[in-house]
Amino acid sequence: MLKKEVAMTTILKMVPICALLLFFTGCSVISPGIRRDAISGVPLHLILERATAMKGKTVILGGIVIKARNGQQGGTLLILQTPLSYADEPIEKDRSEGRLIVRVRKYVDPEVYSAGRRVTVAGVILGRVGTEEPGCLSQCLELEERELYLWPEYRYIPPPLYGPYYLPDGRFGDPYYDPFYPHWYHRYDSPYWRDYPW
Repeated sequence: MLKKEVAMTTILKMVPICALLLFFTGCSVISPGIRRDAISGVPLHLILERATAMKGKTVILGGIVIKARNGQQGGTLLILQTPLSYADEPIEKDRSEGRLIVRVRKYVDPEVYSAGRRVTVAGVILGRVGTEEPGCLSQCLELEERELYLWPEYRYIPPPLYGPYYLPDGRFGDPYYDPFYPHWYHRYDSPYWRDYPW
């Protein structure tokens, strides 16, 4: 009986941990199979230092598209690397550690993969490339794409120009209902003054 109670207690303790692991791994935009093969959590500057030793390994990185171009062998993306969130979404552009050269097997439309778009890539490390590669200011990490995710564009929708105290036609009003008079007016002496019908 005691052994059963210990086993049940252990299982109950493991449930929240398993739920958290499932949550964080399930939120990624990279498919689970590729994610299992990939090395994650390694900063770009360390990968660049060990690019020769890590050649052939899969990593998950992301950032902001600088330029897209196409050739006979497929497309190439020049990306400004940024840190990734728990969902592998590129964040914090000002914390970039360098640039990525991503070789894509298909045509990449420059109008779709335009400058400023955010991408997450799971790619095989090919090595480092230097300034001979267009867009590389120093050392860039070269990847062969295994999976590429283009994040949707977020558009800022400004709030209405009038708030709860202004009516759409520009007149001043307050949010309190006045059953005695159907209109709200802004009087220069006081915004709360009303002309009652008596």
